[in-house]
Amino acid sequence: AALLAGVLLGFNAHTLTRVPHIQAQYLGVIALVFLVFDRLLMDRRRADVVLLALAVVAAALTSGYAVVLAVVGLGVAVLARADEWMRERPGNLFGLLAGATILGGFLVLPVAIPYWLAGAQQGLERPLSQVQAFAITPLSYVATASRFHYVLWAQGIYERAAGTFFPGVTALALVTAALWRGGVLRQPRGRMLLAVGVAGFVLSLGPATPVYRALYAALPPLRGLRDPSRFGYLFLFAIALLAAAGLQRLTRRVRRRGLPAAGLIVLATLEMLHGPRRHVLHPEIAPIYGVIAAVTEPSVVVEMPFPPRDKVIRNVGYVLASTAHWKPLLNGFSGFIPHSYRRRAVRLRGFPDRRSLREMRRVGVTHVVVHLDRYPPDEGRRLLTRIQQRSELELLASERQIRVYRLLAASAAASSSNS
Repeated sequence: AALLAGVLLGFNAHTLTRVPHIQAQYLGVIALVFLVFDRLLMDRRRADVVLLALAVVAAALTSGYAVVLAVVGLGVAVLARADEWMRERPGNLFGLLAGATILGGFLVLPVAIPYWLAGAQQGLERPLSQVQAFAITPLSYVATASRFHYVLWAQGIYERAAGTFFPGVTALALVTAALWRGGVLRQPRGRMLLAVGVAGFVLSLGPATPVYRALYAALPPLRGLRDPSRFGYLFLFAIALLAAAGLQRLTRRVRRRGLPAAGLIVLATLEMLHGPRRHVLHPEIAPIYGVIAAVTEPSVVVEMPFPPRDKVIRNVGYVLASTAHWKPLLNGFSGFIPHSYRRRAVRLRGFPDRRSLREMRRVGVTHVVVHLDRYPPDEGRRLLTRIQQRSELELLASERQIRVYRLLAASAAASSSNS
């Protein structure tokens, strides 16, 4: 049962279509959070208070989404198991949960403070209109890119759906077995998993439901997240564990249950097959960046052209190239674009005019990398002529259509011009 749950949680359609999102491959930390919570609920030991706080911190270190999923999932779990813990020493449990909350909140501060500062200083908050653009619909729960289903029936659905959350026929059959005639719903853990799965499904639909809007208003960290579809992971988590319970139920009276259990695990694995994987090698980073890597004094690099905010994805190549020199880079790429980037893009638009060079000096830029081939041909030639007329820009190296310049201080540039 544990192996089946691991297969369904680690190799589901959603996870395997998000391989480039490294943090998505570590969302198994959510399972750890629920494990420790269950131990705390059953045994009520102080040691589990510390472990639950540490598990939530581990989620926070994984990603902002992971810690929100953990906190929301725990809230749903507490409500779903209220009848269980209210029967015996409820005050004791409240004290333990309060302790875990306070300790976890304190330990997560080093991770939370930078986000809080970004929100206060840079407006790191997603309006509901933007959140809605990343929400999914119920159609996503029958969409999958797994090879078997994609070929047979899912291709048209996959192309129309905004996400892939189909857990597989095997998983759904086993969940049905777990829930059949009350099944695991007679157990507190079963009711908890069902509640968590339903909550994940509803919240993944985003502002289309009043539930998400209410949570958005009540939970400040949620306002910094743009993609509500990530709540679908709670649905997949619940499916994985309920399917494991279904496997246990089906094989409970079977004398040699290892063989059918292994067969179902293999079947569930084959259902999730996404191969063959196709990879494209990225071109080698231009050797000219070695000039910047050789600089020993403190340096800051800017790559031109500097993309406007609506084309920030063009910075991806620049960010990758920075791994050849590891100097601070003015360009960047993220799902969040700070106000400072938007202002800077406007000020650097006229490069190499005085305004753009003044802005570069203000933020400490020492080296400018110019990609002439990223400008229209005529504009690139005119740009090169204008750069050659600026005494502040000293050419260090050129390679094909890439030029590396040192940005001189205003006084040094004036001295050079006079001489």
